[in-house]
Amino acid sequence: MHCVNTFEDHRAPVNAMCFSSDGAYLASGGDDHHIYIYKLSTNKTNAGYGRHLQKLSPQQGQITILKWICYPASTGTYFFVSGGADGTMVLWKKGENETYFDSIAVKLVSFRLAIEDIDIYDRKLAVVTDAGVYTYTIALDATASEHLLTSLGQQCLTISRIRAEHG
Repeated sequence: MHCVNTFEDHRAPVNAMCFSSDGAYLASGGDDHHIYIYKLSTNKTNAGYGRHLQKLSPQQGQITILKWICYPASTGTYFFVSGGADGTMVLWKKGENETYFDSIAVKLVSFRLAIEDIDIYDRKLAVVTDAGVYTYTIALDATASEHLLTSLGQQCLTISRIRAEHG
C-alpha cells in the first residue's frame, strides 16, 4: 500500500469523509465548518489521484458525518447528506450536466443535538442523535411529510419518518 495523494484543504480537524459508490468523488467535512469535494480519477493507472473540485459551506457548524446516497450511476446524478453539530442535515446534489454540487434541501430535519451518524441502505435512512436512533423511509411519492429529494423527472423522492426510538 502506498499513498497516492494528500488533500490538505481543511484548516481544522477532519471529522468525516466518504467515497461516492462509484469512487468518482471523495467528500470530507470537519471542524472548519466546510465540506470539500474531490473529483477522483477513474483511470486504473492513476486510481486515487484527484483534484479539489468544490468547497461547500453549509452553515451547519462543525461537519460531523457525510453519507452518499446510492443512486443508479447510469443517471449521472449524485446525492449526499451532511450532518452537522447544530443537529441539522443538508441534502446535496450534482446532476448529470452540472459541474458542481448544490444544496437542494437545507436543514431537512432539525434535532437538539449534533448528528452523530447517518446510514443509508436502499430506501432506508437511519440517523443517530438526541440519544436515539431515528429511522426514515425514502419513498417515490409526493405525499410524505418531510421532503428529502426534490423532483427528478416526473417523480418526487421524499422522506417520511416511520418511527423514532429513544434509549
